[in-house]
Amino acid sequence: MKVDAQNAEKYHEVMEVSPYNKDRDVSMVSNKTWYHGSRKYLRPDTLYADERYTNISQAEINAAKARVAEREKAKHGTHEHPHEFHQPSDQEQVRLPRKLYP
Repeated sequence: MKVDAQNAEKYHEVMEVSPYNKDRDVSMVSNKTWYHGSRKYLRPDTLYADERYTNISQAEINAAKARVAEREKAKHGTHEHPHEFHQPSDQEQVRLPRKLYP
């Protein structure tokens, strides 16, 4: 019985309408469609729908390109998987191949 009372209390707590939504109705929501969320409708003057990259200068872009070029140059100097193309010799073979059907 105690568990049922706790579950009922939790249910009523979770299903309570938040203060923001009290005295609101579905008719208050505007009739917008998926098209209203497109880039053309939201902000046609920028590439991104928000203002992430509006204050970036060309010097910052050039510095970022230089960092990426250095990173790529350093990455090509090291090999991530040194044993990627290693073929085992006959002594290292663990299993012998078997026929699929006897």
